Amino acid sequence: MAEENKKDQKTEHVRNKHLANINPDYLYHIGLNTSMNLHEKLGDVKIVLMSGTHERAKSFATKLKSEFKDDTSPLEVSCTERYHIYKAGPVLALSHGIGGPSMVLVLHEITKALHYAGAKDFSYIRIGTCGGVGAEPGTMVITEKVFDGALQESHEYTICGKKETRVPKFDEKLGKELLECGKRLDLPVLIGNTVTCDDFFESQGRVDGAICDFSDDDRIKFLNDCHAAGVRNIEMEGMMLGVFCAQLGIPNAMISTCLINRLKGDQVQSGLTAEKQAAIERAPGDLILELLRSRGILSKKRAREEDGTEEEHGR
Repeated sequence: MAEENKKDQKTEHVRNKHLANINPDYLYHIGLNTSMNLHEKLGDVKIVLMSGTHERAKSFATKLKSEFKDDTSPLEVSCTERYHIYKAGPVLALSHGIGGPSMVLVLHEITKALHYAGAKDFSYIRIGTCGGVGAEPGTMVITEKVFDGALQESHEYTICGKKETRVPKFDEKLGKELLECGKRLDLPVLIGNTVTCDDFFESQGRVDGAICDFSDDDRIKFLNDCHAAGVRNIEMEGMMLGVFCAQLGIPNAMISTCLINRLKGDQVQSGLTAEKQAAIERAPGDLILELLRSRGILSKKRAREEDGTEEEHGR
């Protein structure tokens, strides 16, 4: 089965000469390996949708599966204690956990899985929540550029004891495509820059963590500096996505929905009801569905539930 997986595989989305000598290759953290028929499981994948929690990934995959009217193929591709992967049509929905290390780990293994499966022309899209910087709760920010916590457009790795700086990149065409989808749905969506921080509290300038040795003036200056640099949201995974995809030429995008405007405070739940938060977390999924319709992956239909009719716009 490993040899079947290696047939006709595209090679431009991996860069590792050592893989040719690993057989079978165990993708330990996502529960897949090359003794499986990965081509059958993943060969038709066109979009990999990534979100922090497995509940969010499963919810979207379940909704998408119903859109495809697919009652036969399994929803679950693989689930481990760390990551859950679901599939509906040519779309994978997977959880990536919290923070950069968790994100980059699953990026390596899912990319190798798609490589072995012979998947072609796929894109990565991360959806999640964030703190807005001048953007109000419910606003969806599509990332144009991503900076680290020092507002540098780069990430420093330590590889085999040596420092290496890599530059992130997000796909401009895909970002604009998503923006147009949002406009068609009349959703609060904008394109802006993102800051990816090392943690949720200190590096994001929050004063509500267990440790805080900086002043409120320091916090305000940091957030104002971010805003002046075109930053409209802060999160913890985007840098790793941008750097990884830039290295391998994978089209990618990130859509982050603001739970709070950090210029007005730090507490996420302040003034945010459970219903409002649920609606905020659903909105990026609606944007992705519109993207799939615009690409002809889903039928372009607009249901009028009130009179039980549908208008079919074709593919």
